[in-house]
Amino acid sequence: MRVVLSSVNGRYMDVKLSLPDQMAGLEMQIREKVAQVVKRGSVRVRVDIIPDAPDNPQDTQSLRELLNRVAGVIPEGATPVVDLVAATKLQEIMAQELTPQEAEALLSALDSALETLDTTRKQEGQRTEEFFTRTLSRLAELVGLAEKEKKKEQQLRKEKIHSNLAEIANADDELRNRLLFEVSAMMLKLDVEEELNRLNTHLSAFEKALKKGGVVGKRLEFLCQEMHREANTLSSKSFDPELIKIAIDMKELIERIKEQVRNIE
Repeated sequence: MRVVLSSVNGRYMDVKLSLPDQMAGLEMQIREKVAQVVKRGSVRVRVDIIPDAPDNPQDTQSLRELLNRVAGVIPEGATPVVDLVAATKLQEIMAQELTPQEAEALLSALDSALETLDTTRKQEGQRTEEFFTRTLSRLAELVGLAEKEKKKEQQLRKEKIHSNLAEIANADDELRNRLLFEVSAMMLKLDVEEELNRLNTHLSAFEKALKKGGVVGKRLEFLCQEMHREANTLSSKSFDPELIKIAIDMKELIERIKEQVRNIE
């Protein structure tokens, strides 16, 4: 027999089995073994029965019986091409229940396949961790640049506020109301320090979760959502074009991180 495993990324655990009928009794054991190795994602387990190469069969009576049964369903005038030896062998295999030795062999083959799958996943995990390290470092650099740039942004905003206030004295009622609204909006958005502080906090939490290990995929997804939210707010509150560009670069990096987080359990 042959055990074939394949896995794809997913937010939840999903095990799909494709088993011959006589192996249905092992379904729970197979699912439990998979769950011990894979905590998140979609895993497909397929078991194929590969018949042994037949020797020279001597049971001609069985072959005649099989031929008679086949002939009974063949349309008149048709000439079927049937590998009787292989068909008989396969019929015998499918008809019998698994012996304890066969069940043990199947579970042993599954263990071997899961070990190979786990090794491959760990190798991919190492590459993903290296990606996270590089990308988080770059994201931290952007936060640092934003902290420096915010002083310039604040100065530009204050100058705009003062300009609006100077115009209010000579403005008509409609213009005065519009200028006052703009001033109020700019005052509310005057500082982005809270967003930058929260971004630093989320970056630190992300790095700690990676170092801790274990099943952290959902937590990392949540932190990505929070970082994206802060970067969005930073972009919408900013007045300085350079600070807006930094926020956009942040969002691009966070999106890349989110894509890779889907590979993490």
